[in-house]
Amino acid sequence: MSKELGKEFYHLIYRLNSDLMIFELEHMKEESIEQLTLHEIHTIENIGHLEDRTMSELARKAGVKQSTMTVMINKLIMKNFVERYGDSLDRRVIKVRLTEKGERAHQMHDILHQKVTNQWLENLEVEECDCLMKVLRKMMK
Repeated sequence: MSKELGKEFYHLIYRLNSDLMIFELEHMKEESIEQLTLHEIHTIENIGHLEDRTMSELARKAGVKQSTMTVMINKLIMKNFVERYGDSLDRRVIKVRLTEKGERAHQMHDILHQKVTNQWLENLEVEECDCLMKVLRKMMK
């Protein structure tokens, strides 16, 4: 791959990511989840996809230290989006789950992702979507 092609590829991926973050921030205000930061909503997303997980599992999934995840969970508990509970088989194990408020935020965030995905894909032909998916799958291996 040429140096110029690599630069352009990086620029497009960077712009795609930036556009996604801007879209999320703008629409989070509309969806009444504006009290959450992007890190918080993505933590809620991870909990929603990894229901009944331990702090260490969440930290590993997010790619952060357990102490960092603990701080984030404490903030989300204070905002009533997440709750801690003990494992029924091993009292030493602490797990987290979404509250009803957290579930609503998770659902709203999923809807935001569906909206932005639809906006991106609506300009593509079916064959282009198929090709894009094939390339993305190959890149993620």
